Amino acid sequence: MPKQPPPPAVRRDDFDTPWKDVLDRWHRQFLEFFFPVAAADIDWSRGYEFLDKELQKVTRRAVVGRRHADKLIKVWQCSAVERRPGS
Repeated sequence: MPKQPPPPAVRRDDFDTPWKDVLDRWHRQFLEFFFPVAAADIDWSRGYEFLDKELQKVTRRAVVGRRHADKLIKVWQCSAVERRPGS
């Protein structure tokens, strides 16, 4: 009796990465469209900072299987001042 070929590997569709690529490039436009009130209170002149690697460090121990951290962007509010943890 001939041997059967192994079953094909299960292919998982990746819907997450394209969205993250969009957010990398058009994060301001994304926020202005989907969250106009929040975007209006961001002081874009002060810049922004992606903190994905920091988020991955925090969630690394909680990860089960192959996962990617969500997007995390540090921005400045027009109506607030920076607060330090514990203050």
